[in-house]
Amino acid sequence: MELDQIKKKLLEKFYEVSRERLQKMNSYILSLEKTPEDAHTIKELMREIHTLKGESRMMEFAKVGTVAHSLEDLLKALNEKGFKMRKTSVDVILKTMDTMSYLITNGDEGVDIDSLTGTLSKECEGIKKRGANDIEEVKEAPSTASLEGKPVMFDKKDVVRVKADKLDSLSASLGDSLISHGGSEHLIEELRDAIGLFDVSSASAREKVSAIWGRLREKSLEMERHLKILDEQLSEIRLFSFSIVFAPFQRMVRDMASEAGKEVTIIITGENTLADRRILQEIQDPLIHLIKNSIEHGVETPEERRKAGKSVQGRIMLSASQKGDKITVEVEDDGKGIDPAKIREVAIKKGIITQEEADVLSDQDAVRLIFRYGFTTKEKATEFAGRGIGMDVVEERMRGIGGNVEINSTVGKGTRVIMSFPYTISVISVLLFQVGKQTFALPTYAVEEMRKSSAREIQKIEGKEVIFVRETSVPLVPMANVLRLNKSGNGGKRPVLIIKHGEDMIGWEVESVIGEREVVIKPIEDYLKAAEMYTGATILEDGRVVLILHPSSLYTAGREFFSGKRPVHVSESIPPLERKRKRKILLVEDSLISREVERGILEGAGYDVDEASDGLEALKILEKKSFDLIVTDISMPNLDGLELTKRIKTTQAWKNIPIIVVTTLGSEEDKKRGMDAGADAYILKSGFKKDELIDTIRRLIH
Repeated sequence: MELDQIKKKLLEKFYEVSRERLQKMNSYILSLEKTPEDAHTIKELMREIHTLKGESRMMEFAKVGTVAHSLEDLLKALNEKGFKMRKTSVDVILKTMDTMSYLITNGDEGVDIDSLTGTLSKECEGIKKRGANDIEEVKEAPSTASLEGKPVMFDKKDVVRVKADKLDSLSASLGDSLISHGGSEHLIEELRDAIGLFDVSSASAREKVSAIWGRLREKSLEMERHLKILDEQLSEIRLFSFSIVFAPFQRMVRDMASEAGKEVTIIITGENTLADRRILQEIQDPLIHLIKNSIEHGVETPEERRKAGKSVQGRIMLSASQKGDKITVEVEDDGKGIDPAKIREVAIKKGIITQEEADVLSDQDAVRLIFRYGFTTKEKATEFAGRGIGMDVVEERMRGIGGNVEINSTVGKGTRVIMSFPYTISVISVLLFQVGKQTFALPTYAVEEMRKSSAREIQKIEGKEVIFVRETSVPLVPMANVLRLNKSGNGGKRPVLIIKHGEDMIGWEVESVIGEREVVIKPIEDYLKAAEMYTGATILEDGRVVLILHPSSLYTAGREFFSGKRPVHVSESIPPLERKRKRKILLVEDSLISREVERGILEGAGYDVDEASDGLEALKILEKKSFDLIVTDISMPNLDGLELTKRIKTTQAWKNIPIIVVTTLGSEEDKKRGMDAGADAYILKSGFKKDELIDTIRRLIH
């Protein structure tokens, strides 16, 4: 290997290891600030700074080595005094470590190293002169104006020795292999059934066919075992403890509380709970927002807490725990809580709700208004809060990983935010069921129980159907109505899925329950998440694409339906006069998942649908079949949607077929090109609504 290649690999290793060392040192200093007598922590801190100094010099980071040497001298002086540190000493040490992180990552441009080492030397001399018990603060702290950098946070790209993107790619490939193997199993069973149709009179021939089938089946089972072992091993590799994410918050809380003029401590539990690496990536920003909010909006100033009869120092409790497939992370503070009256007042002022809507809102629903985009009660933005971001980001991230967020708050006592989500977002356990003619899935952690309802078990309260679950009345909602699908005509008992959301429950009436499966989650495009209440999709062994419903979004939709805020879906999707012949639609879309979602929407509205993966395939289908309407994407391989539209509109036999373009291309120029090509309607995926698509179709062909 060339010297340059060796050095490059060593540099990558140094960047990663030095980041880990600095993060550990941050934690050690914050721990020693509270318990200076901890000999083990002192020993580990001294070992880390000494090792970092040597590694920096070896890797030719001379200025990092110089700073590390000065910091080591200061730490040695503190050690001789029993590590009883003034706040100014802690500030200088922490900011020095920030600067070292900055120097390693960005170089030394703009950093005054001489000033920094001078500050460290001055502080070191001051420590040597004072007595062991002399920890009174000086009036003027040493200048740290030249110190650069920020607390070392969990890196989102390189958290393992293998590059994260390669690990993701490997995981995705394994998921595809599991799906392909499931399809092979399905074909093997079909082959067995097909063999039975042949008249094999010869005993030896029958034995040979049976032996071949047996060996094929055995090999398939062997492959399945190997894939499952590989899946389990890869899943373990992807699991990391929450300590990676939680570690920086001790330092962050200290800095932010000091900036806000408050005294706050953070108590962390459950940091050894394990979760998928991608989950840890997604949870970091929401946690930062929540902790900022606790300090800025929740915990009071020392004077306010004293008047309220509380201890001067506020507390934030951060915890993680796992139960089955579900992780729960909580952020709780003992601050002033959220005042529902103030939330209503601000929401009306900002035009988020009307006075009439505010009057009928429960206190809990009023508190949930803080999840609305741009909502803030802070009149003036600070570095930490009041910028109209935060709680909406928390909810958006939770939805993105198939989780949900709840909030409980008591005025004068504090606020608790509870985030729940699957511990992995690649393979999950789901319950498969049918609504209308479509199959859907729900994560099993969201399903409290399953039962069958009969007419005598269903009661009405204020004209609305409910069932009783352990003596508690639970709203009963037909899922077909909320998903806007046609119900089947089957009578008798219907399966009911009891879905839990926090302490609340909803009973969902479905057509039939298929059973539980371990499935590989495939992502769906953002516009489909916005249009519906899906968190992802999966592909079954027979090749069918099944949408995975988002429990939190489903709960919200069910509550809106039950309260009358969501319109009731009329099962008769197509006007009676049109029911003699189903209208036929050709759907052209290169994304398999998007195609299956749109097909489900169209079939749910009562249309016959044929599919094509690009423009060339669509033209071949048009030569053999007739259609009433075409729905097409624009960006596709082989032949894009614009060229397809032009060819259709210039072909005598097809020119009168209406074409709807559904695309992400939303500029005025794009729209003009689409309409000039001959499109009859142009719908943007960014604002996609299922009803808009169906209404447009009806306008064009009914």
